[in-house]
Amino acid sequence: MRTITITFTNGDKISLEFPEQDIDGSRWKQFSDRLFSQQYLMFELSGAMVMYPVQNVRSIQVYPVPEHLPDFCIRGAQPAG
Repeated sequence: MRTITITFTNGDKISLEFPEQDIDGSRWKQFSDRLFSQQYLMFELSGAMVMYPVQNVRSIQVYPVPEHLPDFCIRGAQPAG
């Protein structure tokens, strides 16, 4: 299972678990580009479709890290101090 934690601009957080999606490495960049160019993040959640406006999202954390990351992603970062 994977976990996504979304932090909203008002400080609220939601964490969701989901199975690994069927997206191969060659399609991951295309998928992520499309995902983050949308006005809403959409999830199938407990039999319902839930939509979160991207403009209200401060940050997104996905665990574990996806196997294929965009070329511009800085890898191996650790908290300082």
